[in-house]
Amino acid sequence: YADYALINMGYLNRTGLSQTYSELHNSYYLAKGYSFETDLFVSSNFINDDEVFKSMPGTSTAFGIGIKKRFARGFYQFDIGMKDSADSYEYLSFKYDTSLSRRLSMELSIDQGAKAEESVYLMVGGYKDRIGLQARYFLLESTQIGLYLESADFFSDDGQDLGSGISGRLEYSYLQRSAYPDISITPYYTFGDYTLSDGDKGVINKMLNFPDTNVISDDFWYAGVDLSYGMENRYNYTRVWRPFFSVSPYYNGRESQYNYWFSAGMGGEVFGEDHLSLCVEYSESIGGTNDTLWRTSFRYKILY
Repeated sequence: YADYALINMGYLNRTGLSQTYSELHNSYYLAKGYSFETDLFVSSNFINDDEVFKSMPGTSTAFGIGIKKRFARGFYQFDIGMKDSADSYEYLSFKYDTSLSRRLSMELSIDQGAKAEESVYLMVGGYKDRIGLQARYFLLESTQIGLYLESADFFSDDGQDLGSGISGRLEYSYLQRSAYPDISITPYYTFGDYTLSDGDKGVINKMLNFPDTNVISDDFWYAGVDLSYGMENRYNYTRVWRPFFSVSPYYNGRESQYNYWFSAGMGGEVFGEDHLSLCVEYSESIGGTNDTLWRTSFRYKILY
């Protein structure tokens, strides 16, 4: 198992929130399948729409450590850490990934204090406790069915109950070719169903222009298809610089309209045993919100 460092840096512009951010993940192999994991996150936050935010914390930070154990059929990992944005709190995380058979794999995630991106208010002033289960069944080497289900409770950074929700995604993925340019076609259905708590929204209250603002998300469902080209060059060590892109037209059942999402960029080797990818993304809607999103980012992974 190789030691590696992974750096993500970018600029995000989502309705109400502009953010520059940096993330660092380091994995250091110990022995007998164990590795020591560290994570650092820092962001600067800015209001880009006075109707969405009255105020917001200027910075958000997080630091965590963990132990990962790899074994023949998968891995498990424990993480603990501290986050600070509108208030400070601790987080705990457990993940277990395993192949149950040659065709079936599953991943279980249990988190207390997980990052929540269902709304811009949660991004800078809230978190979620969640249980997530993902399953993948390979019909053929090139074809798989994926299912993800999540149950979550949402809180403000100071621990005020905001509500709960169930969300999920069902997809059928066909990899037309695995060598570059890898081409995949993935029809999918995704949904979210949320229940909001009445009353105090904790530290988020002072961010709002209107006290009755929904700070989690409206219910939603999308049905669409992801069309991807060359995505191996976005995430994996490939040596050669090549372009990649992905586009997803979908029907937004909440708004009864068609929307789309896309990402595009280039990736390749820089110094040797490393990989850099540069990417731009755009989305016309996010979950049960009317938010639009622009993101420019770079991702750099180096083995050492």
